[in-house]
This record gives sequence, C-alpha cells and structure tokens, in this order.
Amino acid sequence: MSRPASQAELSAASALFQKKFRKETGTFLAEGIHLITDLARHPQWVEKVFWYPGEETSLPSWLKPFPESCIRLVTLRQLEKLTETGHPQPVVAIVRNPWAGYQLSQTGVKKILCLFNVQDPGNLGTLIRTAAWFGWDAVLLTPDCADWTSPKVIRSTAASCFSIPVVNDDRELGLLNQLALSHRIYRLEMDGSPIRSVSSQQDPLVLLVGNEAHGFRSMLASRIPETAISIHISGKNPLIDSLNAGVAGAIAIYDFSGN
Repeated sequence: MSRPASQAELSAASALFQKKFRKETGTFLAEGIHLITDLARHPQWVEKVFWYPGEETSLPSWLKPFPESCIRLVTLRQLEKLTETGHPQPVVAIVRNPWAGYQLSQTGVKKILCLFNVQDPGNLGTLIRTAAWFGWDAVLLTPDCADWTSPKVIRSTAASCFSIPVVNDDRELGLLNQLALSHRIYRLEMDGSPIRSVSSQQDPLVLLVGNEAHGFRSMLASRIPETAISIHISGKNPLIDSLNAGVAGAIAIYDFSGN
C-alpha cells in the first residue's frame, strides 16, 4: 500500500531544485500527469512518485503502472513545495537520468542536434521537443547550455526528453570533435549557405544551433571542420534582424528532415 511521504523523502526531493543535487544523485523532478503518463512506459526510470489524492479514494489508472512501494502520499501544502507552478498538478516524480552513460558513437546515431550556449530553458526544451518530433537520434549540449534536467526545461519538453537521448558534452567540445570524424557538421548562422542547398545530402550529420546573442565565438577557435548555413527566405521583413534560437533551430531541423 502507498504510504505518506517522510520528511526526509520530501527534503531529498526539494533539494533537486538545485543543479548540484541533480548532478550528484543523477535524478531530477518531473511534474504533471502528462509526464507521469509518458514515464509509465519506463517505470524503471522512476525512483519515487509523490501523489496528492485530493478527493480520490483509489489509485488513478495513470499511476497503476508504478509499484505502490514507490508511491508516496502528500498533502497539498507538501506538493506545492515540490513544484514551481502556481497551480500544481497532483503528482511529482523523482526520475533517474535515463541517458546517463549513453554513447553517441554507437551505430545508428546519424542525426544529432548540438546546442551551443543555449541558456533559455524555453528554447532548450522547444529544441529537444522538435528534434524528437522529427525523429532525430540525439541532442548534444555544450557546457554553457541551461541544465536540461531543471524543472522548467523538463516541462517545456512536454515529455519528449524521455524519447530522445540528451547528452552533456562535459569535455569542452570533446564529443563534438570526436563526431567531426564521422559526421558532417553544419553551423546555423545569419550568413551562410542556404540550408536547402545542403539539406538533401545524406546522413550522418550534426546541426549546431547557438545562442542568438553570442553565436559560436568560442567554438570558432576550436577549428572543428564545419559548414556555415542559414535560413534564406524571400520577402523577409527588413525590420526583423533575427529569429530566436528555438524558432531558427526548429526550421533548420525541419529542412534537414527531408521536408
């Protein structure tokens, strides 16, 4: 039977709002029925589920895939301390990082989205979600990106982070240098070759999308062989000088997906 959450369990969960503890434990928080329903396909990834039953008298169907031994009952006040939203949904889970130890070098990883210094959680989540939607194989994050395991990013991915591997390059472009030996590298810029002129080429490839304010300044000194590409459109509004990283990256992903 499910039992009430202990204070120690609640404290351990609330500590996961901090990146330090997410990194130390290899876990993060996932909030909401939609995320939990998606995780039901992988119950082994879930460490604990904190559920506020409200008026419910029995376990709802979306919780039944999880062992009752990992479900903890919480009060509304306790639940509010485990969420960042003003009107929380009745469930929050502690999830193990499903991509810990994932190797980008394994066979079949042909289309990779690499995000460079993308610090906005909304843009990061949007790009992960878009890559997953179009069936890309993985997302690689450089060290200056926002933490993809933060609650804001997890929410903005709309559970897509559970269907596409997300990997951190903690070696200052070490993984990207390694991928350059087997993949073509395309860097999305303001001034480059039109995407449509190269998007018909075959996999494998890495698409680099950077922070719209700072671009790829530090990466350019690394001498990674790559091709600058850009989004070309007729009739562009001259008063608009750029797109944000989320929108520009989504367009490029679409073009490289054979559309």
